[in-house]
Amino acid sequence: MSGPLLKKFINVWGDLKSGKLVVGATTSAQSKTANATLNAQDSGKITYVEADGIVITLPTANANTAGLSIHIVNAQENGNGNVTITPSTGTMIMGNGMTAANNNSLKLTKATAKKGDMVSLVGCGAVGWYINEIVGTWVNT
Repeated sequence: MSGPLLKKFINVWGDLKSGKLVVGATTSAQSKTANATLNAQDSGKITYVEADGIVITLPTANANTAGLSIHIVNAQENGNGNVTITPSTGTMIMGNGMTAANNNSLKLTKATAKKGDMVSLVGCGAVGWYINEIVGTWVNT
């Protein structure tokens, strides 16, 4: 995604965060400026990462997390985001060419980070999380 499409995407996310655009009755946004562990109540929310070096830990994967949706967006300026998304211990992040292995993580580095880079994940029960959508250059670590 690049050019006008990327700009439109970033504008939509910005509108969601500012409250100018409402998508569905359950969509809401939250900001993270420190390491955070998400939980089931964060499903459907858009989580904006607004500080460098943040680690977001996904909700503990179990039968109750099947079907939950987690959306994480880099809200930092281009070249300023260093974001890591990690599953709970003993589970994994799968899809989009990721090596499916327990305790793997997704990382957005400053070198490639752009405002609006994002990952949308869906819970797969006790196994972990599946990448439903991804924008930007995230690496498997």
